[in-house]
Amino acid sequence: MFRRALPTLLLFAFAPARVDAAPSLVSQAESPAWDRPILADPKEDDANKRSQRTFRDHGVGPTIDTAERPRAAFTLDLDTASFDLARAALLRGEAPAPAEVRVEEFVKVFSKPPETTGPDAPLGVEVDAIASSHRRGYQVVRITAYAAPQPQRPVDVVVAVDVSAAMGTPPDLDEARELVQSLGAALSRDDRLALIELNSPPEVLRPLGPPPSITDLEADVKRLGPAEAPAMSETTLASAFEALGPKDAKRDRVVVVVGPGSLPKSTTDARAAVWRAAADAAKRGISTYAVGIGRAAYDDLLLGGLASAGRGAYLFAHEPSDAARRVAQIMRRPIAARDPVLEVEFDPDAVTRYRLLGFEGRMEPAPSRREQPTSGALRAGDAVTALYEIKLREGTDEAWGQVRLRYNDPGSGKTRVLRESLDSLEPGVAEADAPVRTRVSVLAAAVAEKLRASYWARRITWATLQERFAALPEDTRADPDAARLGALIDDAARLHDEAAAAGKRRGARPFDRMPVVR
Repeated sequence: MFRRALPTLLLFAFAPARVDAAPSLVSQAESPAWDRPILADPKEDDANKRSQRTFRDHGVGPTIDTAERPRAAFTLDLDTASFDLARAALLRGEAPAPAEVRVEEFVKVFSKPPETTGPDAPLGVEVDAIASSHRRGYQVVRITAYAAPQPQRPVDVVVAVDVSAAMGTPPDLDEARELVQSLGAALSRDDRLALIELNSPPEVLRPLGPPPSITDLEADVKRLGPAEAPAMSETTLASAFEALGPKDAKRDRVVVVVGPGSLPKSTTDARAAVWRAAADAAKRGISTYAVGIGRAAYDDLLLGGLASAGRGAYLFAHEPSDAARRVAQIMRRPIAARDPVLEVEFDPDAVTRYRLLGFEGRMEPAPSRREQPTSGALRAGDAVTALYEIKLREGTDEAWGQVRLRYNDPGSGKTRVLRESLDSLEPGVAEADAPVRTRVSVLAAAVAEKLRASYWARRITWATLQERFAALPEDTRADPDAARLGALIDDAARLHDEAAAAGKRRGARPFDRMPVVR
């Protein structure tokens, strides 16, 4: 499959075009150039190496000529860590590095199934379109893959906390303790909880059993760390899986790894060994979640791959109690689709060009040298949204293309495909007339694009983003997640104004090179 796609991939060429660079948020160390094919496997950022914070910069996806490549496919998961990593950076008075900003994870925070979803349609795809506010002549198509709600099942949870030197600062350990306590409080009386300290050797602070009282769990978390040695390895992770005991057909089994992802050696082989352990556990019905905490050393690559291999989700605990709430919410939902892949094929007779917003690191077919797992799962009651910018041929009134959701059925183990035609969509719908969920998703994507200094967001200003947020209905703005987005926009706008007043400009990302597909 990859051999067939390679000639198309080589058609991508990027020509420089001069544009005016907008004032930067803050000065940053040089990032990898983003003027590369969307499937590139870029090197790690030098600044990340120096600060012991490991991220992958997959670049910014180009606008693609539909006649050359009408189809795009990418894997789906429930990760949202990037949204909270950006919030944490802005709260510190820093702009997040471009590699930390993944557009799709901003959008997933606001992805929800349609209100009319019923059990008779366990999986579905919802589509609509809105006129682009900053690319003249383009439409933004929202494609949401969702799974209908199902009855929740009791769950056995092992919380494995990294107490290595990377977690040695009091704020990090305190946040880990708060997260564990909040997660324990979110469990029902039918659930069971265990607490493990990832150390050498690992220590079981609480064996698997009914949720403890607030007082007892508080006493347990006070015993956490710190240790001197790195805590994460396939051996220490195996101890967390073993703490779950034998399989019970009536219960789901979950391991939640909390920490910065510290390895004895941050090498490809060391990460791959941890990912294999999580993938093997997933085959036995154990889901692995990763909740990032860490201000110094931090391995985003390891944690994201851990959650993907374990068919869980990757979050960052900017607010530990909120991260615990989201983990508890997701893990109690049964898997509706394993290894979901969304395929979108546009009709060249209707669509001349398109651009996928985000998902640069999850595209298929991927280069064989890409090391990080990109599998995942779609759970009952959850949804994942993808956004496309497309340019229609003048006067077209036919179907724009087709969406296919390909997945592995958890019941039968068979591969299934759900199809949805991109027809009956009205072009040119104004933002004010679009469904609120579409407006919020498009706004979240625009914020992420602006934060990562995307060429495609060069005409967007922070003042405009503030205005668009203020134009949302009051009850939408009052939603906790939407309120966090509004606060993020305000923090970024304030930082931008301060940097502009001080004469600081971001010169790192090659902002004057426009990706062009020939």
